[in-house]
Amino acid sequence: MGVKLQRVLTDNGKEYGSSEPTYGHYYGAVCLILGVKHKTIKVKHSWTNGYAGRFIQTLFQEFFQVALRRKRYTFVEELQADLNQYLHYYKWERPHQGRRT
Repeated sequence: MGVKLQRVLTDNGKEYGSSEPTYGHYYGAVCLILGVKHKTIKVKHSWTNGYAGRFIQTLFQEFFQVALRRKRYTFVEELQADLNQYLHYYKWERPHQGRRT
């Protein structure tokens, strides 16, 4: 879609590691190589990641719980194809509610 990723915001999880590819954690190193600024949320400010958390909850409730009840997936590619369809629906067709200010 022609969008260049400039920065990412994550929690302070160990899985993101540092910019040094140590202990099998390459996330920070990849960000550095790609020129993507990696920021972390403030400690004890988990609501900063609220949008991502809400999206994950919605994805679980609206896609995974439904899809895994309706269909038996034998290949991950099948699940990925259905997930891609859902994400298109989520991004372009599904009504979204936001906080009104």
